[in-house]
Amino acid sequence: MDKYLKEDIDKIKENKEIVFSDLSGKVVFVTGATGIIGYNFISTLLSINEDMDIPVKIIALVRNQEKAKKMFGENENLIFISGDVTDPIHIETDIDYIVHAASQTSSRAFIEEPLNVINVAINGTINTLELAKEKNVSAYIY
Repeated sequence: MDKYLKEDIDKIKENKEIVFSDLSGKVVFVTGATGIIGYNFISTLLSINEDMDIPVKIIALVRNQEKAKKMFGENENLIFISGDVTDPIHIETDIDYIVHAASQTSSRAFIEEPLNVINVAINGTINTLELAKEKNVSAYIY
């Protein structure tokens, strides 16, 4: 983790308006875990786990587990599941929150694969919303 991200996370953890203890024992499902938003969000949750002793379980949907493991390392509170957000998502465990951060960000893909870009945006959102409904989550962030 670079020093600027660490500084930002430290500022977040100092915010007295956020009740981090509400996350204790919760399960957060995150798509787009290796993208900038997903990476920063998961890094923040892992820091809350470690530095504030607030156990939050994270389930991260990734297309490439090796890449994800290189980015995050091994952590008992972070589980990677392989998959594509455009496919139906099946998770056995309960989920409290969903953060849908998966999106196509490649400018080349916008030009060369516009249908895939739209598929990720539309079907990825539909699939995560279906999962949210199935699991009766407390909150969903897109």
